[in-house]
Amino acid sequence: MRTEMKNKALLVGVLMTLLVVEASAKDGPLTVKVNSTSAVYFTENGDFRELDESNDRAVIDSDDRHLFGHSDVTARVRHQADDAVTFNTDLRLDVVWKDDQLGRTAGSSGNLSVFRLNMDYQAVKSETFALNFVLGRQAFSIGGVPYDYILAGTLDALTATADLGALGRLRVLGVDFFGGNGLPENGYLYYRDGRQTTYNLRGETNTLRTGLIYEFDKSFGSTQAEKSVFSAKGYYFYAT
Repeated sequence: MRTEMKNKALLVGVLMTLLVVEASAKDGPLTVKVNSTSAVYFTENGDFRELDESNDRAVIDSDDRHLFGHSDVTARVRHQADDAVTFNTDLRLDVVWKDDQLGRTAGSSGNLSVFRLNMDYQAVKSETFALNFVLGRQAFSIGGVPYDYILAGTLDALTATADLGALGRLRVLGVDFFGGNGLPENGYLYYRDGRQTTYNLRGETNTLRTGLIYEFDKSFGSTQAEKSVFSAKGYYFYAT
């Protein structure tokens, strides 16, 4: 008996973008930007398996077509308290469609993401040296590579950035309070959200991370066509 598997190509697409809205307003030190999109999405054959309709179980295992409507609303709020202190907030609500509701389909109650919720303090700024602190939720990564496998994401942390001019730049992750978005048995291996504890960790239910990144960039060439850049990074991180 010979079995032949014919794989179709993976199909992913946006059938139609129904609405794109963007608005911004500024009142003195306060800046607010809001944008929203609505679209219909389609995916097919994500597992590269031929559709098998020989029985109900085979259909469940091989049919992975998805067609759904999706909307998102993003708000960015920035308040310049004074010349040195700025408060930043970035929020986004992602929802799928159902009747006159949003985000109430089976398996989806809508996702509210908080990408930034922090205070930015510019302690020192001159032509040769600058020192900046950020306290709260913020984006953080090592950078310099297409995929940052070591550390890249949204952190709840205290960070400091020192611009040393010709000597490079030093970024310090003072402390990051890490938490997983899942039950203990499904989340990060060493993270526990308080409902259970791990033997021999003496009741610890969170993970704290710290570290630093040193960056050095040097440009060569007098013209744009001849210009080249030498970049080097070194980092160290520790978690407990």
